[in-house]
Amino acid sequence: MAAKVILGLVSPWLDVSGEVIYNGKNLIKETSASLRKIRGQRICMILQDAMTAFNPLDTIGKQMIETFQENLGIKKAEAKKMAEAALHRVHLHHPEQVLKKYPHQLSGGMLQRVMISITIMMEPDIIIADEPTSALDSINQRAIVEQFKLLRTLMGTSIIFISHDLGVVQYLADD
Repeated sequence: MAAKVILGLVSPWLDVSGEVIYNGKNLIKETSASLRKIRGQRICMILQDAMTAFNPLDTIGKQMIETFQENLGIKKAEAKKMAEAALHRVHLHHPEQVLKKYPHQLSGGMLQRVMISITIMMEPDIIIADEPTSALDSINQRAIVEQFKLLRTLMGTSIIFISHDLGVVQYLADD
């Protein structure tokens, strides 16, 4: 719930109080238009249930390309190359084939890696990760955790990592 509040994704009938300060602004008081510029660009969220994160009517490629074009202001050809590189980065084989598939044609673990790949390529200031490795096997889980660690180290990205896996939390945490 707190993660959704940070991004302004809670239902309007819920009474939200307190402060979420980011770059000197209280995100709770920001307008939807202002939050839209922050959400997906500066603060990204990786949802636990990857199956519901994607539009079932569009291919993975279309959704990734649109995300990169919208948030990074790049042309379609560059966004497609970026999408392929993103999928390769999270160890999805044959990225050009994955881009042609619809969400229902991929496993939950593959969709989770697609979502993580988009987030990694956005290079946000903050990543909110809600059980991002729960649908992954141990080999892919380790690779993704390493990507998070590398992103944090190289880009200075802060990570809010929501997990029941205390071993992963301990490995990623500073304290």
